Amino acid sequence: MQEHEKHIHKQALALSACARIKGWETTDELAALFFTAQGLEFAKRWKFPALADLRPFRGQSAARVGFYIDSPISARNEEKIAIAGPGSTAVLEYDDGSKLHTVVVMHGAKAKIIASRYAVVSVVNIGGDIETIEQDRAIIFNS
Repeated sequence: MQEHEKHIHKQALALSACARIKGWETTDELAALFFTAQGLEFAKRWKFPALADLRPFRGQSAARVGFYIDSPISARNEEKIAIAGPGSTAVLEYDDGSKLHTVVVMHGAKAKIIASRYAVVSVVNIGGDIETIEQDRAIIFNS
């Protein structure tokens, strides 16, 4: 386990994270927990994880699990995505109405979310700047 993973575990446990965090989860498992309803609620309440704790994950390993940290991104129909940091600017387009899409914007990130063709997008704002455009019966809502 990487040192920064240990640090995130320690921080989550100090904030009384749910019993699902045991302290030995991999980056993939931590990301999966983050995107659960309970994980998003915890993240929003505590602004967790802190940007300083996310930055060591920056790059391809973070992108692989849906996190973009201090980087520009353009994506289409990503089911779960989190963007963090003032260096993050995103243009996210959704036109797949077959599933719920989740977008988390945190720690000064900026996102433009464009939804069309019955797409449904849930947005969790944890200190970001969000612009939304709904077209063709799409729905973008804040959770």
